Amino acid sequence: MPWLVGIDEAGYGPNLGPLVVTSVALWVEKESGDLWQQMSSAVCKADDELPDGRFVIDDSKRVYLGGTGLNHLERAAFAAAGFDSSLTLADVVARVGHDLADAFAGEPWYEPNESLPIACDDRELTLALHEFRRKCQAGRFVPGPVRCVIVMPRRFNEIVLKSGSKGAVPADALRELIRWNRATLPSGEPIHFKIDRQGGRVYYAAQIHDTCPDDWVHTKAESPDRGYYWVNGRDREVTWTFTPRADSECLCVAWASMFSKYLREVCMRQFNRFWQQHIPDIRPTAGYPSDSWRFLEVISPVAKRLGLKKANYWRSR
Repeated sequence: MPWLVGIDEAGYGPNLGPLVVTSVALWVEKESGDLWQQMSSAVCKADDELPDGRFVIDDSKRVYLGGTGLNHLERAAFAAAGFDSSLTLADVVARVGHDLADAFAGEPWYEPNESLPIACDDRELTLALHEFRRKCQAGRFVPGPVRCVIVMPRRFNEIVLKSGSKGAVPADALRELIRWNRATLPSGEPIHFKIDRQGGRVYYAAQIHDTCPDDWVHTKAESPDRGYYWVNGRDREVTWTFTPRADSECLCVAWASMFSKYLREVCMRQFNRFWQQHIPDIRPTAGYPSDSWRFLEVISPVAKRLGLKKANYWRSR
């Protein structure tokens, strides 16, 4: 049976904080059209939530509203990656990408030893995760490996400067995640990638060919509503489906959206905490353009005094 791999990002638009792009893999014995219905014993959508202990899996923008919903992001992230409770940020980073520690180099605001979870009760989360895994086993669906690419502003700016395009940043991350999943998931088993459309991009054949240069890429559909591509690789069939609003329509993409948002929010909490230590009355920021300029104006004199370069915390685009 195929592996379904959802890929989505959080943090492409802000001026501050990391861009996080995540892939979440899921093996399903019998794939139906609606995975939410198929997995309804274990998961539900944000507007279907009942007080029955199920895990909310949905577009992160619907789950995390006005700073509320971090507990749902946390539960979904721990469930996706098979984490136990009582981890540190460094533990999480190591488990979802062996080279992610490099992304934090030179970032004085991040605390690798902070304990997680931060929004859920440790004991209750442990019990909920145990029940979630039991239901997954009974339903014959298996959460697979999770992989993240974290791009801090310094690296973001380097890619933009080299390529001349902001779109090259998520494109690089997507290339890495596709290659990693193809190399890691069991040989011979088909992979169906489900991916949220990247900005205004409609055509992806060239990008997939660049990612898989040894395969012949077949374009099955290419329109503003859907891009569908197929390769019959040396050991397996692989397909890619790009659609707008995939994080609302595909469970795996929604799961990836929530994991990306959770990891970004953990980082932003630490980023804000760092600046509040130096400027106690500064209001925290989510890093988006509507508020980031206010934050930049306040921190700039302190950053200069601390010897911090603007390119290390502020994106050029």
